[in-house]
Amino acid sequence: TFDSEADWLAWRAEGIGASDVPSIMGEGFSTPYELWKQKLGITEKRTSEAMNLGKKHEADAVAALEMLMFDRKGIFDQQVAMQSDEHPFLRCTLDGRHVDTNTICEVKSIKGAAKKIHRVIPKKYYGQVQMQLFISGAMQCVYAEYDIDEKTIWRDVVSSNRAYQKKMIRACEAFWHCMKNETPPKLTQKEWAESSSEGGRVPAQWGE
Repeated sequence: TFDSEADWLAWRAEGIGASDVPSIMGEGFSTPYELWKQKLGITEKRTSEAMNLGKKHEADAVAALEMLMFDRKGIFDQQVAMQSDEHPFLRCTLDGRHVDTNTICEVKSIKGAAKKIHRVIPKKYYGQVQMQLFISGAMQCVYAEYDIDEKTIWRDVVSSNRAYQKKMIRACEAFWHCMKNETPPKLTQKEWAESSSEGGRVPAQWGE
């Protein structure tokens, strides 16, 4: 537990969070290089409407999921901060954890243009959930999307993917090394081309 949100944010900043993983894996909203700059404070961390919605409606979303799964509220322990024993720089904050069933949950709040019919968890959130599963040791994660207009909720149950997690850990270790040494991670082809076109000298490893 933390005494304030500022303490929690400081704890997050000292490592790699689960929400960073999709970007590190090349599946998120930012590239690894963009994330690296954000983590080092070179550029400001972007706050999206989806992030603001999630923060504002998280309690309602968890409650809706509890009603769907258990037919009553107050089941999940909420906002559980954890870090890996094996890799202490890996951290996550669980939206919910139910110890008796060894289940965790990750909820997103959606509206308007964000409303899409999914059959499975969107790829851009898969790495986040896999990191939560790895750190918590939970048997499964219930990924859910809460429609704040219609007050309905959709869910998908995600199990640990050991093969993916091995790749994920290797990628996070490499990214952490870049952070500690303040060395940029590999650029995408687009970023490398843009840097080259601007006349800057791009280190060879950036565009490998």
